[in-house]
Amino acid sequence: MVEATDTVSEGVPDKLIGALPDIWFDWYARLIPGSLTLGLYLYFSDYKVPAEIKAVPVFVLLASGYVIGHLLQPAAESLVKVAERKHGHEKEYVVAKHDPLVGPSLLNKVSKAHAEAVSMLSSALGLLGNTVWFWYLGHLDVRQKTLAFSVLAYLLFAAYERTSARDRKILDLGMLNPEALLGNTQTNPNHKASPADAHKTVTSI
Repeated sequence: MVEATDTVSEGVPDKLIGALPDIWFDWYARLIPGSLTLGLYLYFSDYKVPAEIKAVPVFVLLASGYVIGHLLQPAAESLVKVAERKHGHEKEYVVAKHDPLVGPSLLNKVSKAHAEAVSMLSSALGLLGNTVWFWYLGHLDVRQKTLAFSVLAYLLFAAYERTSARDRKILDLGMLNPEALLGNTQTNPNHKASPADAHKTVTSI
């Protein structure tokens, strides 16, 4: 008999644990990319920061960034999901989500990696849009163009890395129930089971 001990979620209300993916997604995939996109727009526009920062303008800027993040997120998430379906182990993830041995906080790690990938790609789209627009207006010098495309390359790489990290976390979930993982991956020619898949468990009784 194999049991999973989810020490992260012990003593934490189930409702709070269940809400974490939505909180992460709002923070990583919407607020951060939207705020960065707005900040870049103001920077390239030569916006002068007031000497005294007041709470109301900051709130307006953050709210505006959140709205911009909502506009960027659908395109970025669609691209991330294409990569996840094409190169990931989504069948194993479906099995793990219905496995009683897998705790909610462990599933949340997968959701967090997904949100991070969307965040990186959304930020890349916002940077690309700003760069193209201000390049067209003639507002960018050579240094700014070089920096913009260097950061763009990093964000695209980071989105790829986070997508790969999500896939690794999915395979880690299968280690809680090796039989379920191995039974499911027989139909997935892209997965090669390792010895850890068959032997690693969380707690044996």
